[in-house]
Amino acid sequence: MKRAVITIFFLGVIMFFFGGTGNATAADGQAPGVALDKVYQEEGAGYSIRYPGNWLHYTQGGHTVVFIGKKGSETYLPTIAIKNVFSTEIKGGKYKNVDSVIRDFEMQLKTAQEPSLYGPRTFFYMKNDVMLEGKQLVAEYALKGEKYKQWVIIVPRTDGQAFHVWSYTSPASRYDSYYSVAKAMLDSWTIK
Repeated sequence: MKRAVITIFFLGVIMFFFGGTGNATAADGQAPGVALDKVYQEEGAGYSIRYPGNWLHYTQGGHTVVFIGKKGSETYLPTIAIKNVFSTEIKGGKYKNVDSVIRDFEMQLKTAQEPSLYGPRTFFYMKNDVMLEGKQLVAEYALKGEKYKQWVIIVPRTDGQAFHVWSYTSPASRYDSYYSVAKAMLDSWTIK
């Protein structure tokens, strides 16, 4: 399980974004028919998010949380991940702005097989009097003979010290089947 999850996480690091048409907005609400029974909220993460009751979450490297179905279940490989990457406004920070996060992603994408990138496009996060302007992309690529699709959204944290990188990664053949879960989780994402 750990190897598959690491592979999916690697894909998540490689593929950051979703294209779509025009601007998109994260809004309050939950997709009809999608039950998000659990809440992830850790001090210092800067956000909370709801996720399905039959999914698990784990933390990687202290700044990334991955949500995934239980091994052996149909929901095992689609994942939602949120990674906090640091701004140059703090010591040790690497990223000046959203575009610098995207450039890093594009460089990593070049290491994948059959890479395609759609976007970036503007993404507006608006919830609870917080409005953040970020970007989103969609990436498609192959890894170990399997095709994957990834939707990635990058928004600056309200304090300017980090960027939140939200991603939905799935084998391409199952991407549409779990899109509603990903969208419901995105809609539940509350940045502080």
